[in-house]
Amino acid sequence: MVKKILVFTSTRADYGILYWLIHDLYQENSFDVKLLVSGTHLKKNFGLTYKEIERDGFTIDLKIPFISPSDTKNGIVRSMADAMLNYVDALNTMSPDLIILLGDRYEALAFAQSAYIMNIPILHLHGGELTQGAFDEGFRHCITKLSYFHCVACDGYRKRVIQLGENPNRVFNTGALGLEHIKRCKFKSKQELKEVFKFDFEKPYILITYHPETFQKMRSSEAIKIILDSLEEFKEFNLVMTYPNIDSGGNEIIDYLIRYSENNDRVLLVKSFGHDYYHSVVKYSQCVVGNSSSGLIEVPNLRVSSLNIGDRQGGRLCAKSVIHADLDKASIIYGVKKCIEITTRPPDNIFNNPYDSGKSTNMIIDIIKTNNIDLPKSFYDLEVML
Repeated sequence: MVKKILVFTSTRADYGILYWLIHDLYQENSFDVKLLVSGTHLKKNFGLTYKEIERDGFTIDLKIPFISPSDTKNGIVRSMADAMLNYVDALNTMSPDLIILLGDRYEALAFAQSAYIMNIPILHLHGGELTQGAFDEGFRHCITKLSYFHCVACDGYRKRVIQLGENPNRVFNTGALGLEHIKRCKFKSKQELKEVFKFDFEKPYILITYHPETFQKMRSSEAIKIILDSLEEFKEFNLVMTYPNIDSGGNEIIDYLIRYSENNDRVLLVKSFGHDYYHSVVKYSQCVVGNSSSGLIEVPNLRVSSLNIGDRQGGRLCAKSVIHADLDKASIIYGVKKCIEITTRPPDNIFNNPYDSGKSTNMIIDIIKTNNIDLPKSFYDLEVML
C-alpha cells in the first residue's frame, strides 16, 4: 500500500534542512510525496524562495500564504489564526497518512494544531532542543506533544522528548538532518559566487545572520546596531549579511541592514542564498556571526568557527568551535577575534559535532517504513522522585 506523505515547509531554513529527505522520499515507490509550501517562501520581501524549490525539481502541490500584516506580536497571533483556517482546507483536500514537520516556527505550530485536531499523525524533526531566548522554545515543545514520531538530533534531546511524556519506542536519534546536505552537496567555487552575487569572495569576509530575540527587552534595531558597530573594528574583512526570519522585530533588522549596506562596497546583503550557495558562502568565510541555529548545528562541519550572540540559542548543544558572546561591543569584538583564530589555526578536535550521527535520511525513511501508527497515543510516565 502506498503511503501518502505530506512535507510542510515555511522558510528557507527548514527547506534547506529538508532538501535531501524530500529528494530521497521521492525515490521511494512506497511513498506518494506531496509538498505544502507556506510562510516566507511566498513573500516577495524574503526572496520568493518557493522558486528555489521549483528549481530543485520538486512539485509544489499547494501554496498557502501566511498573511502577516506586521511582525508585531499581535500581528503574528492573528496570522496564526488565519493560517489555521487555510491549513484545515488543505488537509481535507490532501488527506495525508503522515505529515513531516521540522522545528519550531509559529507557522509550523499552527499547522501542527490543525493536523492534530484532524487526527493526522506527525513526524517531528528537531524536537527536544532548547532556545531559551525565543518564542520558538515553547512552540517546539508544543509541536512535540502534537506529534506521533520524533526524530531528534542527539541523545540528550531524545531524553528530553521522553521527559515530555513521549514513548521511547517512538523517539529516535537520527542526528541533525541539515548535516546531510553538507556531506552530499556540490560546493560552489568563489568565482561562481562572484558571478552570481557580483561581490568579491576572494577577499576575507565575515558572514552575519542575526534573528530577533523575541524575549529580549532591547529593540532589534538596537541589537543589530551593536553588532555592526562592533564589526567596524574589523575593517580588513568584508561583511556578507542575510535577512533575518519573520519573527517579531525582524523588519527592524531588515530596515537597518538595508540602510547600512547602501553605498557600502564592503557589504553584501542577500535576502536568501539558498541552501547550496549558503553552505558555500559559509565554507569560505572567516567566521559566522549572529544567532542562527545553523551556526551551532551545521557550521562546525564546514570547519568554520561561529560567534553565537545573546540568548536566542541558549541551552542548545554545540561544538567547541562555537564561541558565545553577550550583546555588547567588548564581548563581540573579543569573540570575533577568537573565532578568526580558531578558523585560521584550529586546535585538534575543536570541530567535533555532537549532532553528526551518520546518514539521517536513510534512518528517517526506515522509521516511516517499519513503524506502525496507533492513534491515539498515550502519555508515557516516568518515575519521579519528589
